[in-house]
Amino acid sequence: MRFNEKFDLLMNLLNIPNNKLAKFMSVDQSLISRWRSGDRDPLKNDLYVTLISEYIVQHTADPQYLYELVAVTPNEEGDNLKEAIAVWLRSEYIQVSSIATKFLNQIQNYKDNTLPFNKALLDEAPIGERLKVEVYHGREGKRKGVVRFLTSVILSNKLTELLLYSDEPMDWLMEDLVFTQKWALMLAELMRIGHKIKIIHTVDRDANEQIVAIERWLPLYLSGQIEPYYYPNYQETLFKKTLFIAPGIAALTSSAIAGTESMEQIFYHDTKMIQTLTEEFNTYLKVCRPLMKIYSEKNLHSFHELLFEFEGQEGDMITLGQTLPFATLSYEDYRRAMKDSAIAANNQDYYIDYYTKRHSLFYSHLKNNKRCDWINLSFLSEQSCINLDTFMLHPLNLESSYINRQINTVERLIKENKHYSLRFCTREIPHNIFLAFKKNTGVIIYKTDPPHIVFAINHPLMLSAFESFIEEITTDDSIDNRSSIEKLHQLLIPAFN
Repeated sequence: MRFNEKFDLLMNLLNIPNNKLAKFMSVDQSLISRWRSGDRDPLKNDLYVTLISEYIVQHTADPQYLYELVAVTPNEEGDNLKEAIAVWLRSEYIQVSSIATKFLNQIQNYKDNTLPFNKALLDEAPIGERLKVEVYHGREGKRKGVVRFLTSVILSNKLTELLLYSDEPMDWLMEDLVFTQKWALMLAELMRIGHKIKIIHTVDRDANEQIVAIERWLPLYLSGQIEPYYYPNYQETLFKKTLFIAPGIAALTSSAIAGTESMEQIFYHDTKMIQTLTEEFNTYLKVCRPLMKIYSEKNLHSFHELLFEFEGQEGDMITLGQTLPFATLSYEDYRRAMKDSAIAANNQDYYIDYYTKRHSLFYSHLKNNKRCDWINLSFLSEQSCINLDTFMLHPLNLESSYINRQINTVERLIKENKHYSLRFCTREIPHNIFLAFKKNTGVIIYKTDPPHIVFAINHPLMLSAFESFIEEITTDDSIDNRSSIEKLHQLLIPAFN
């Protein structure tokens, strides 16, 4: 067998889509097709064969079959399988028919050697621990089980972090309006009490499901008490499962075959069973990635570290907002504005250091990367302006003289730095949103008025959605730097004379 025949055999046997392997290897999907057809040969690039072997080992449900295919005996760690598959793919002639030969030999040599059954064995049957559970049946039972689960958590006297996962269809959640409202109210009460949630979304099935999942949970995301995750290599499976777990309190589970509905929901309050299910969830969580990171007013300082990392990473940057960039405000004017703000005196040293870091990152980034700031035409419509991209709890009210100097700085930057540009957006950018986007890094969305909240996202589908949004909102604004400077001057005169 040639390479392409063996490669195509593995892809078909394991039902691996071309696009999934291409994404894992960071190659074009068409290249996978050419390898399978024999038009291209990856054997010249040893890394390709190694990556193919690694992916196949990670995505097989029956490693023993692969061991037999490549005629290798498994070792205790199983480390030799990936290497054996790579060797098998590289070698030109391997008799895949040996599997059929072994199968026929076993049939040929089969003899009925069944021993008489000893009924005494039945006396040795172990008896497991009996658990008291509650069972709910059908679609209505799903809703009753969820209410039972959430009620147990609300009435418990301890705070916990709920663990939620389901790849079953969720239409039962939305089809009963009364229940949907009850579900939303109960979750809001959980948030109010102080409970948190970790949820694993099955969002890689298609774009629509991802958007629906995010829309459904967005109101609760805004609380800052939910951590959403997703499994990057998710594939549809025949068996579906639901896990709702409140560690130390209760758990609700169900399972179903794809295309059918689970008929039984099992509610547990046995502590050992809840612990077992918790461990199962956490094991899965280890191979998942954050769908987005969410920061509220309670942990906004934690976000600052991520912000420094984001602004310091290589890559062209686009922002949408209401004002001139924070780092173009002079240090002296920043100190004056901060002194007049509601920032406590004991926090001002922190924010001095914060300004210094962001100012340095702003100019360092422009040495090798482009940055374009889009702002609303109306950003200087008042005699004072609130700087909205500070990512600070307390706004900075800037006097007109501060903005005068900031405009001069921006004008000089546009003229002297080929990597910087500023544009005015004729389509209104939401007044309380600041957005920063780097194509290969992520997007940051900041709600600038109370309650403050920040979303940091790097999921590829969401990045694509925001890239399209930016293109749409800026599509009719093709003015150059000279026009931007003229517009700055036009705005400056009526605003401050």
